[in-house]
Amino acid sequence: KIPEEGEFEQLEYLNRLKISASSSFISEINERMIVFDTEWKNQLVYTLFDTARVGLQDRVKKFIDNLSDTDEIAKFIQDTQTWLASQITHSCLQLKKYLETSLVVQEGLKTVWQEIAKILNDVDVNNMQLIFVISRLCYDLADNSIFEVYSTFSHEFYSTGFRAPIHQALLVDVNAVVERFSKVGQALINRQMIQDGYRISCRLQEAYLQRRPKELKEVSPILCKLLDRLGHVESTMRSVFPSSSSVLESSVPDLGRFGMDTMMNSIDKLFAERMDIYRQVEPTPTAVYQGLLIMMLKSLLEVTRMIQMDTVNFQQIQLDVEYIGQRVWPLAGDRKWTTTLLQEVVSSAYSRCKAPQRLNSNELEMILALINK
Repeated sequence: KIPEEGEFEQLEYLNRLKISASSSFISEINERMIVFDTEWKNQLVYTLFDTARVGLQDRVKKFIDNLSDTDEIAKFIQDTQTWLASQITHSCLQLKKYLETSLVVQEGLKTVWQEIAKILNDVDVNNMQLIFVISRLCYDLADNSIFEVYSTFSHEFYSTGFRAPIHQALLVDVNAVVERFSKVGQALINRQMIQDGYRISCRLQEAYLQRRPKELKEVSPILCKLLDRLGHVESTMRSVFPSSSSVLESSVPDLGRFGMDTMMNSIDKLFAERMDIYRQVEPTPTAVYQGLLIMMLKSLLEVTRMIQMDTVNFQQIQLDVEYIGQRVWPLAGDRKWTTTLLQEVVSSAYSRCKAPQRLNSNELEMILALINK
């Protein structure tokens, strides 16, 4: 209600009311324009960067369709990281034409890397070769392409030299993205290791618990199959993560190396040095092979505690342990743990057998010679 005052005062009041309403309207329009401008910029950033995400999904799908062609593995990894770096960099340069600030682009850049990491982390867990390939791609992106993209971004948006260090304002993002891709690469290998290790352990325990040998004729058949599986995993890993520094030892230890002679020594070591079976595994063929081997041997050790041990069962365990040792020696990696675990399996079987009778070297050699023919 307008106060009852003189005409001049009333006119002045109406004028102030008009100006106030006009200012409020302009302020509201201004706020709407700011919101619209922000949303438009965010949508522009998302649209341009999203081409990298969509393109990567298409590339992975095409690769899966031709996964049987092992010659395409190295080409896929190299071409994909090159294309991805180029695509994201091109999006950054396009955005520079339209946006005067780097902050919204920087946030979009970090977001697209996070989305790409999620895509790679969600690959088909039932395909071992694909998991190893995507893991390698993650490691390569963390080692090279992410730095390459951020270096270009730093040069274009912060006017640093091409060979200058990445601008300090970007370092937190760079470290976070690199760490994320390294973790995805590691997680994929760990996931495959746990999956394979579980299957191997279940098959081994099931076979031993169902088998009741009455005489010693051969190595337990399940071991040949499981060690073939370990060899397949190692060769698949080697095709994706070639390691020129790996040195294979062709010579094998003497017969009886995994027997009773150093049994107490080995048990002391096991108590002195605890072994983490499910520790993180380095992305190398030898490390993956050794990790699965350790899981298998720990399962075999558990078997010796579950079966009723008579003389034949004890000798079967002794023969199986010698066969495993001979077979895995070139690829065993840290042979200290392999030897220690094999000896512990024999010692566990020995301690649970009422009448243990050891096979001598000649008997072991004769049976193993038949297998190796």
